[in-house]
Amino acid sequence: MSGIRKLISIRDGLLGLVLVASALGGFAVLAGIPMFLDQANAFAAIVNQPSSQNPSLILVAPGEASTSLLWLKVSSNSPPVGARMPLFDSALSRGQWALIRDWIDQGALDN
Repeated sequence: MSGIRKLISIRDGLLGLVLVASALGGFAVLAGIPMFLDQANAFAAIVNQPSSQNPSLILVAPGEASTSLLWLKVSSNSPPVGARMPLFDSALSRGQWALIRDWIDQGALDN
């Protein structure tokens, strides 16, 4: 799967449905955290972008899932900022974790 298709799959399959549906999108907007998850803006909004909650954390650090805030928030019950995502739902499945982790570790490509 190409990088952009993988990104769109993650966005549509996980971020778009699970995270936004869990009210993250609404809370994020209220907290001043932009959530541009449409196809044209998703990559630029999350890859190599600092967290608005802690600018020393990068939302998606290509090649480094273990330091990417997106990964930390979906895979940890105690992420470094905020709460586990999805906020008001069950944790993601191991398969969903693997999809996110692998995409990030493989460079979070937009190609």
